[in-house]
Amino acid sequence: MKSKPHTTMIKEILLVLCAACALFTYRRPARRRRAAAMFDAYNETPAPEWDKDRPVVVADIANAKPVDDDAEWFQVAPYGEHPNRVGLQVFNQAAAEKIVASFNSVASKIGRLFRGAPIYAGHPDVDPARWPDSRRLGKIVALEARNDGLYAKAEWNTLGVENNEQGFYVYPSPRWLCEKATKGISPVELISVGLTNTPNIRSSAPVTANDEAAGGGTEADNAALVALTSERDAANAQVTALTTERDGLQAQLQAVNDALVAERELRRDLIIENAIESGRATAADRPALVALFNSDFDAAWADLKKRTPAYNTQRLELPKKPLADASARRAAQLEAVNTIQEETGRSYDEAWEVVRTDAKYKHLFEAGQA
Repeated sequence: MKSKPHTTMIKEILLVLCAACALFTYRRPARRRRAAAMFDAYNETPAPEWDKDRPVVVADIANAKPVDDDAEWFQVAPYGEHPNRVGLQVFNQAAAEKIVASFNSVASKIGRLFRGAPIYAGHPDVDPARWPDSRRLGKIVALEARNDGLYAKAEWNTLGVENNEQGFYVYPSPRWLCEKATKGISPVELISVGLTNTPNIRSSAPVTANDEAAGGGTEADNAALVALTSERDAANAQVTALTTERDGLQAQLQAVNDALVAERELRRDLIIENAIESGRATAADRPALVALFNSDFDAAWADLKKRTPAYNTQRLELPKKPLADASARRAAQLEAVNTIQEETGRSYDEAWEVVRTDAKYKHLFEAGQA
């Protein structure tokens, strides 16, 4: 067997050592981070037990649009300033170009064993307790820094195709290495992408393998959605109309109640005034009598009728014509009520209603000439 030249062996050894170093460097981001003062940031909203006060905002899938004619491309992250638990991520086109350059470098390709950057359901490479399924949904085989963000070309496996068709997890959450910047931190290397429904980057667009997975749905689904929306709008209009009608009826009821209260107060004051004039009560008794009538009108009226006048009074004969004096009219009205109660056994309210509405008592409410 012919031995290899020393130079060829040295080259092969150096190549193996370079590959091993690159693999070791890429597969151990924590060690690199400590050495180079870098930050490992992934962009998913924390689990509830981590941060219970952080609101979860999920974009509307129906607003998603294909990012390219080739449906394998999707937006990893838009440009902007994105808060993260390790710092404010300042992501611009310059940072995206650094990520693309790093992704395309020979060291990174060797470190990935030429497999591409992994795509997971969630982040099992960061939080395996929350995301125990470490199977890949696919891999990223190319990156582009475009005008509005970093884009990736994906090759999906069977799990990834099923996820995209069913829409289980639809929003990309990049895990990347970041370095300290003038303001916050700046991403420089993409490690993996996790698909989630709780993205930390709130303006993330959903990953869509086809229009139906993106929320477009079939024509039948869209028609059903339109019909449901119309039903909802009609129901809302009906609720608004019923609410307006209810408010109008409540206003009418309040007006009737106010009128009844005013009439009852008028009768109360009339009875008390006549009781004072007839000697059954004094002016000093007025506040107590008002409170008593307000509490129980019929009981107060019955109690007042039992009182003995302080001076002799005789039943008045009802006048036959209108009276000019208001006090005389009130006394005549009260006398008519008393007479009806004694003759028929009716309550005060019933007797008052008779006096108020019967034509033969009409003259008791009309003012005559002095």
